Amino acid sequence: MKRTSRTLALLLGLALPGACAAPPRTPDPPLSERAIDAAEMAYRRGNLEQAIEQNRRALRAARAQDDAGRIATSAYNLAACLLQEGRTKEAWPRLREARRELERAGEPVVDVVLLQAEAKRIEAAGDEALALAQQVLDDPAAPPAARAQARIVRARVAIDRRDADAARAEVGAADADRAAAGSATLEARFAALAGAIDLIERQPARAAEHFDREARHLAEAGHYAGMARALGRAGRAYKVAGVSARAADRLYRAARTLAAQGQVLAALPLVDLAMEAAVAADDPGLAADIRLLLDEIERAAGAAKGSARNRAR
Repeated sequence: MKRTSRTLALLLGLALPGACAAPPRTPDPPLSERAIDAAEMAYRRGNLEQAIEQNRRALRAARAQDDAGRIATSAYNLAACLLQEGRTKEAWPRLREARRELERAGEPVVDVVLLQAEAKRIEAAGDEALALAQQVLDDPAAPPAARAQARIVRARVAIDRRDADAARAEVGAADADRAAAGSATLEARFAALAGAIDLIERQPARAAEHFDREARHLAEAGHYAGMARALGRAGRAYKVAGVSARAADRLYRAARTLAAQGQVLAALPLVDLAMEAAVAADDPGLAADIRLLLDEIERAAGAAKGSARNRAR
């Protein structure tokens, strides 16, 4: 059975090669494979609910075929999406299913263990998250990208605990694995960690620069929804640091990107922050563009509400 790069690893922001088993593509891929592709496209556009629905569809189709590889992929990806919304109780059964199917297919379960570690972190079970991540680090067969992800989980636990020194130690310990993995999405996650550490240490300007780097890596990897969120983080950090021109620019671009992706509700608060920063930066041209963007967003939000009312009739 050929290993392919079907796993999204959404919670960690990575799409790692060889994460789950799946047969090679055919000229006419089955429904489960097409739904997996649709879920990935929805996630990259920032439409998490659609990604969840498509992964459910893929999982049903894979179960109908009793296809271990595709069941594992779909169950794992569904769990990752659910965890991104904090829905851990719904995610755990799918993680168990993914692990069983990978074991049935004779494939490594390291990616599931990593997502289980992230689930424990979200549930504020930090010690259990650390232990699961350590399992990956102790596995001599774990690839560099998986080992680097384990360091990310451990660093995030430290950040949750406001322990900047421990987080920085985990980041430093990942240097060799990061270099071996050579992944833009992986580098984006480490840039985000560096920014979070800077915020703990009350260095918002330095944090903003790291969030800028995160956004650039995510753009390189084609993760445009994540890129928009990173731009928003950079803008907020620049605003706290009093770097108003950069804050206005990043917040405006983040809001514009989210609005173009159809995430108008997520874009609205960024527009307000962008306007505040543009006024502080004394940039009337950008302020005018922000007002135009706000008009577009409000029209789109009104249209979405009207469509929802029509569907409810």
